Amino acid sequence: MSDEEVKIGRPTDYTDELVDRICEEIAAGRSLNRICKTESWAPDKSTFYRWMYKHDSIRDKYARAKNAQQEYAAEDILEIAYDATPETYNVARLKVDAHKWVASKLLPKRYGEKQQLEHTGESGGPLVIKWKGKGDE
Repeated sequence: MSDEEVKIGRPTDYTDELVDRICEEIAAGRSLNRICKTESWAPDKSTFYRWMYKHDSIRDKYARAKNAQQEYAAEDILEIAYDATPETYNVARLKVDAHKWVASKLLPKRYGEKQQLEHTGESGGPLVIKWKGKGDE
């Protein structure tokens, strides 16, 4: 390629610096989808996923960034709620609900609904387990 030829399209050359930048953006609350669609320095989303498939270090960085993203979103809930006005209430509620739902799915131990299972027998008494062998009815 000569000096005068211009490369068209998004960058596809993997560098640690590029992956770090993407993960920093994710940790700050942006989605990979939005980063890859709007930033000229970012690769296509499918390229990033291909890199993750090939490099364990990227998977680890991405997982940490997604965890930080949910922490960021959880903290953002209060700001959204406090900044809401009667005119923006419905939009704020939608944003808060979306943040809560995603946080509960991606970080269920921290932000998910707590569930407790109880097993009881007849009339609320202890559960009795009986083994039926051959010939028992």
